[in-house]
Amino acid sequence: MAASAPLRLKATLPVELGEQIRLLLAYLEVDFIDRRYKIGPALTYHSDTWLPDKFSLGLEFPNLPYYIDGDFKLTHLRAIVEFIAEVHGMLPECKKQRAVLHMLQCEIMDLRMPFIATFFGPDCQVGILDGAVVVLCVSSGRVCQRRCCLLCVQINYPDFALCDLLMQMTKSEPTYLQGYPKLQAYLWRFELRISPMLDLAMPRSQLGLAPGTYVSSVYTTMAPILGYWDIKGLGEQIRLLLKYLGVEFVDKQYKLGPPPTYDKSGWLPDKFSLGLDIPNLPYYIDGDFKLTQSGAIMEYIADIHSMIPECKKRRAVLHMLQCEIVDLRMAFGRTYYSPDIEKLKPAFFETLAQKLPQFEAYLGEKQWLTGEKINYPDFALCDLLMQMMGVEPTCLRKHPILQAYLSRFKNLPELEDYLASK
Repeated sequence: MAASAPLRLKATLPVELGEQIRLLLAYLEVDFIDRRYKIGPALTYHSDTWLPDKFSLGLEFPNLPYYIDGDFKLTHLRAIVEFIAEVHGMLPECKKQRAVLHMLQCEIMDLRMPFIATFFGPDCQVGILDGAVVVLCVSSGRVCQRRCCLLCVQINYPDFALCDLLMQMTKSEPTYLQGYPKLQAYLWRFELRISPMLDLAMPRSQLGLAPGTYVSSVYTTMAPILGYWDIKGLGEQIRLLLKYLGVEFVDKQYKLGPPPTYDKSGWLPDKFSLGLDIPNLPYYIDGDFKLTQSGAIMEYIADIHSMIPECKKRRAVLHMLQCEIVDLRMAFGRTYYSPDIEKLKPAFFETLAQKLPQFEAYLGEKQWLTGEKINYPDFALCDLLMQMMGVEPTCLRKHPILQAYLSRFKNLPELEDYLASK
């Protein structure tokens, strides 16, 4: 660790993303500078106070929250919390358990998004959050049934994310956890042991947490199964990664109805019968190991095929890049899967004008995002660029570095035949 205290600041968002990081750092007894920027009142939430620092801190992808530890600089919430957990020895060696942690963190973020839309948007859409709460409460309740924490009896970074969110939710609407006694007990345990309202300064050694028991890594000769809709969407990046690695897999595709309703009933017969802890698409079944969330799936596949570096900082950078690509993918999806495409296009083009130069600058003269060796964020970004060019053929016209990068990807010998068949 660096000799100086790391610097971490909260996001200037109406539902702030920084508290789970503060809770984790305090639990780990890390001395840190809590740099905060003033955010404007609802409904505009002006973030002008952050602008003087935004491009002067040397961040590769200027964003909030950020975490600076010596000369190492990181953005994106999920990348930050996983990095902090890893450098403090919280992450298991087992690749499957790491993937489960990633999946859980993504599921919690999926709930945070409708919470933002419900309580901090111009039009409260409580029904959206109600459905998400039911899904997460049922799934998390099942996961927590015989455990003190989400993964086992040892607390880990998704517990800080979920408990922080549950506390924010119950503060806004105290009845949300009624009917979910396991989650109520889980949150009570967290508040009792961790919450700054009680005794955040309590050393970890006094929390009485039993050591975790992680399952061993099990490899199987059975072909894994990738389940997703019969579209590219979030599934194509995984297919490309598997094809590149030469993995024989079952490509289980479910019929997705036409716009604007996108009927999803074709997935329902399997949704609750596959034994997925948190039923969702895409899913990946590798023998008796079952995983959801595209980011967790891609990192797991890369990890078991020795693509992930041992260096904790390089792992965190891969995670940050993947999250940046997800941000762009979400903007793309919101625009081109909406009935109001033409109305939303100007905002999407503004996003492209911001994001594409950042990716070009980061790529520079490198072959791939992190150097001479391709890694899983490259598959995510190149898949997304191809999808974007499918609907906006000129979107890379002003970005020759990205054009050359995508051309290298398309010409990979392992992918040429597959891409030619599309």
